[in-house]
Amino acid sequence: MAAACLTLGGCNYGAPYVDSFTEGTPAKADLVGTYVLTDETLIHDHALIDGDPYKRGTVLTAQNGSKAAVHKLILRSDGTFSAVNIPLWTDNQTQVWTIKNFQSGSGQWFVEEGGISFSTPNLKLIPNDNNTTIRLLGQKPPYTILFYYARDPDFDDAMSFEKEN
Repeated sequence: MAAACLTLGGCNYGAPYVDSFTEGTPAKADLVGTYVLTDETLIHDHALIDGDPYKRGTVLTAQNGSKAAVHKLILRSDGTFSAVNIPLWTDNQTQVWTIKNFQSGSGQWFVEEGGISFSTPNLKLIPNDNNTTIRLLGQKPPYTILFYYARDPDFDDAMSFEKEN
């Protein structure tokens, strides 16, 4: 097996969560609603806040000293959205991610094949100049919104939002 990997130029098993990516284009109506940061923020070993895993209601502290316990995306049927305290992650070049600050604001959202996009002229939802993958997880509603914030989606550096009941 190792020889096969070397012959092919390395082993790449694909981005984490690839088996859960939404296939096709979901109906816009199926995405409308309020989404909250999941209990497991999908950053695995980096999801520790003062040594404890993230839990809903945990007050997160950003590098700039701001604090937030509520993190929401509100997708409206008219194609507008509001973001409340979305963590903006930063990497210290060693793949150790920390929260730089929290972003709140509004903009437009659009459904794409297998994903969703946001037009945010005055709001930065994700690092890397919004040049990061945003995917949907699940094959039927309710979908999960997954933000990869690393430049390479082969890493599992991401946060996810689930639809609030």
